[in-house]
Amino acid sequence: MAKTFHSLKDLKGLIPKNEPVKAAVQAKKREKPVETAKAYSDPKVGDRVVLMESDAHGRIQRIDGKTYFVKLDDGMVVRLGKWDFAVTDDKEEERLRNSIFTRRRPDSLEEPSKPRYTDYGEITVDLHLEALARGRSIQPGQALQYQIDAFKTELKKCLPHRGMRVRFITGVGDYVLTNAIRKELDEVYSLRCTYTVGTPGVTVVTVR
Repeated sequence: MAKTFHSLKDLKGLIPKNEPVKAAVQAKKREKPVETAKAYSDPKVGDRVVLMESDAHGRIQRIDGKTYFVKLDDGMVVRLGKWDFAVTDDKEEERLRNSIFTRRRPDSLEEPSKPRYTDYGEITVDLHLEALARGRSIQPGQALQYQIDAFKTELKKCLPHRGMRVRFITGVGDYVLTNAIRKELDEVYSLRCTYTVGTPGVTVVTVR
């Protein structure tokens, strides 16, 4: 037969007591939140700095609000914002400079450069199709480009020889080939060569 409860006293002992909070949870509640260290500290007077827009170095002399007065190594005092410079370290820069200066140069840089030749000879190159190798087999529509390519090939062979003269014979005709190679000399080879206009249909190129 089921037992009948008439008052709260009858319930005594049947209601479970609150379980104590686990020690680990209590300890965690008592812990103070750990303050995160600041990743960036504000620059202060006396800090060594390097300007962001140049390689100039200096030291902070005075701070007025958000304005920093920096005295550069050359004696000039400049007014800068917080993001116009970066705090640097003299010892770290010295180690960096020493590591750069003591680094061994590549072998390719240590080898002396080969001097250009100074041959003052003169050759003649005939650019007429019949004078060029396989020139007679070239189609009429490809003739001009074939002659220009032959001109470039011969000129490049002569570029290492400073002072050398090359007489390119283009013929009189309609001056299409003559104008084409002179345009090439003006636009591509002007720093390496000069040319003079000799007899009609002849362009004399001198390697600088």
